[in-house]
Amino acid sequence: MRRIWGLVHLLDGMISATMGHEFMELLRDVLPEPLDRIPAFFLHVPEPLFRLGAILQALIGWELLRPSDS
Repeated sequence: MRRIWGLVHLLDGMISATMGHEFMELLRDVLPEPLDRIPAFFLHVPEPLFRLGAILQALIGWELLRPSDS
């Protein structure tokens, strides 16, 4: 399960960092009614800060994909 979450975070972070607010606008148009509020919220975040957060999200995903030491 950890690897699945890692892949989701990595891909979402990479797409968000690359496309920026354009990706959030796409999601807002595609997602059903209650979920479309999430991308709408992120459209209020300044784009450079949004992209920085997306990079951090991708890094977290990368860490989750690495094999654990235990």
